[in-house]
Amino acid sequence: MKALLALCTASALLFMGCGPGVGMVTEGPEWSSMNGPRAQDVSALHLNADSTSAILAGTEDGNVYVCARPGEPWANLSTIQQRAKVHQFVQNPESPGNLYAATESGLFASTNNGTTWTARSVGAETTMTVGVRALAIDPWNTSMMYTGTIHKGMRRSTDGGMTWTPANDGIPGMDSADVHEILIDPSKPDRILAVASGLGVVHSSDAGNLWSRLTSEFTSTGSSVTTLVLNRQSPSTMVYGTNAGGIRKSTDGGTTWSPTRLGSAEGNVLSLSTIPGQPDALLAGTEGGLLISTDFGTSWRNISGTLPRIPLAAMVSPDGKTFFAYGEGIGLQQSNDSGATWTDISSGLGGATVRLVTTDEKSERVYAALRHTVLTYDPATGLWRSASSGLSGGAITSLVVDRDSPLHLFAATSLGGFQSKDGGQTWQPATRNTRVTPTILEPHPRIRTRMLASGTQGLDVSTDKGTTWQQVKPFGAKFQISSFTFSPTNTGVIYAAASQAALISRDGGLVWESSRYGLQGEEISAVTLDDRNPSVVYAWTSSGDGYRSLDAGLEWNRYSPPWKQNDTVLVAYDRYEPSSVVALVNGQNIYYSSTGGGAWFPLPSAKLDARAQSLWWNAPEALLYVGTRAKGVYRISLGKSLKELP
Repeated sequence: MKALLALCTASALLFMGCGPGVGMVTEGPEWSSMNGPRAQDVSALHLNADSTSAILAGTEDGNVYVCARPGEPWANLSTIQQRAKVHQFVQNPESPGNLYAATESGLFASTNNGTTWTARSVGAETTMTVGVRALAIDPWNTSMMYTGTIHKGMRRSTDGGMTWTPANDGIPGMDSADVHEILIDPSKPDRILAVASGLGVVHSSDAGNLWSRLTSEFTSTGSSVTTLVLNRQSPSTMVYGTNAGGIRKSTDGGTTWSPTRLGSAEGNVLSLSTIPGQPDALLAGTEGGLLISTDFGTSWRNISGTLPRIPLAAMVSPDGKTFFAYGEGIGLQQSNDSGATWTDISSGLGGATVRLVTTDEKSERVYAALRHTVLTYDPATGLWRSASSGLSGGAITSLVVDRDSPLHLFAATSLGGFQSKDGGQTWQPATRNTRVTPTILEPHPRIRTRMLASGTQGLDVSTDKGTTWQQVKPFGAKFQISSFTFSPTNTGVIYAAASQAALISRDGGLVWESSRYGLQGEEISAVTLDDRNPSVVYAWTSSGDGYRSLDAGLEWNRYSPPWKQNDTVLVAYDRYEPSSVVALVNGQNIYYSSTGGGAWFPLPSAKLDARAQSLWWNAPEALLYVGTRAKGVYRISLGKSLKELP
């Protein structure tokens, strides 16, 4: 995972000879956007009940976008609050212009269709900020409202959301539950149903005064309830989905439940929606694409059509004629033929937050990892496409291209290690026989049959490209490794940046030893190498310190980089040339070192107009890539600047 190292350093001293040299360029290159990935951070949609055209989209950054008519580009309408992920929009049934937004930073209200927002505290105290995941308004009495909070249970308001009180009696633990769905029985508005973490489906028959459980949160397979839907014509019929992909149905008000879909590798039911005009139809968004049911959840079939089978949430227009799908890897898609074909409608809808960027050795292929998905850049069209079919397991923690082929990828998620040999079109497990669940999975760039898998259980090595694995010696789970560095001149030498130490292997990863002293128990995030002397090694910490070793990594001393204390810095080194290192300081200043960090040179360049999240450096092509927050991937060519260094 060569992408990043966050540094806030403790010195303003420059390295020897690292001031601007004679002949350095005075005008630097500029950053260029790689046209996305876009619209990957949509977290909520809202379609006005009185109109099938106007759509609002909320993002993970707290921004609200509006599309007035289908086919037109999106426009940024407002910002509810910076970094306040929008979970849900709810329209007041009596006043269509009045909207509410449930966000990570609390509840917000708008009286002008989302143009401006006002915070509405749902805390027991007016000064208390409580995150809100769900909101429901009694359609018969709009002064009665319910919120599901983040780890504070249920809150209820009887005055239209101006004041709130806890409503958690009846179930132990309800007052600390994460409530992420609330439904009101349209035939009995005092009957409230909710999905609460650790409790499953809960209900109240007296407007939230007293609660009881309708399910066990954890099933025999360890899954938990994620979403719930109610049959409006027959409210005793309901369906819930789980984070393992299972779906269950009840026809007796939740007294008994029957499985209608078993859990699968393409698990996690992300959304369940009714389809207006079709009383028995349901649309489900899952990790494996979209499902439809025409018998209210008894049977299901996949209708992803032209969409990749990746995690998707879904919503249906008020007239039931248009399906919408959104998620990482596809942006926002629309179908007017019940899912047979889909059209991208993401134009102008913001960008993605990119956690990792990686390329092959020649930068012919560029890959970006968001939270759960991988995308690849098509230089012919200038667009990004999904490269995640079959990749499952939650957050992606590492992504690397094998040296054998730019189409051969390795990734690690919470379910294990995966590989793709076709550029991400399909993925297969790559660590079936390892004892660790890797947070890093990486092939050796020079020993083609060697692979390393590191996780919280320790470090394993494979000598047959992942078919079999063995625990390395002598370390178990003592050290948590964050990156590997491979010597370009000695194939047996590998360094591992780890918690409280730097580890060294001299036989290709079979046996390891730890640094002896000098690192002072710090969290080492990266190790870089001097290209002239194999005994000189540098270590960089996540807290901002630099260290140097003169004996190949056994003993260390402090070594200060040139940027100032409290600067925000990302450091990247080339996977095949670990002496070539680049640092991006405060999103503006670029420093370069060809000696692993022994001497740094400032390079002139334009300020990056985005917040950097991750960094990837390709030394042979002199291309620096940055994954940003909510603005996709940018890159800059440093070739001319490097040629003019003294």
